[in-house]
Amino acid sequence: MFVAPDGRKVTAAAEKAAIEETVDALGQGAQVAGVADPAEPRHPQIRAAFAPDTPLRGRYDHPVCAQEFLDGLWKIGGAGHQVGGHPYSVQDPVEIEVAQAVLDGQVSLDDPRLSDEAGGWSLLAQFDSEACADMMWGDAGALYWLIRPRDLAERRFDRAMFTWQCS
Repeated sequence: MFVAPDGRKVTAAAEKAAIEETVDALGQGAQVAGVADPAEPRHPQIRAAFAPDTPLRGRYDHPVCAQEFLDGLWKIGGAGHQVGGHPYSVQDPVEIEVAQAVLDGQVSLDDPRLSDEAGGWSLLAQFDSEACADMMWGDAGALYWLIRPRDLAERRFDRAMFTWQCS
């Protein structure tokens, strides 16, 4: 989690540069499988629509990567609880986490199989932390259940995958 000093935005040039430097340094760790810039629009469906040939860690030139767009995303509040729709990920896209689990963690973020697998999952349900209901998942996190559309159509809920994230 990255936090800017009071009165400054994590998307400001100096903070963004510091975040990119940190992300690059973390990626050099001997036991690190992969890292991604937290501000990079890398949701599998966004990448498939705007930069289909770009690997998950690759950068691409498109308005969804523009600073104004990214600043706007930071202003959107959490999604809350929902059934279906698009997940509001606390960290990396939850579809990537599920895809990594399905592929036994044996693929890097650069492997096209990971992107293909991630694109095959849809949100079944999401439950966010909610203090008034005494539901706190980690540090203000969320629970996610994802399912392949084919399995949903066949009502094969036993094939759904679970993951959770917290800040």
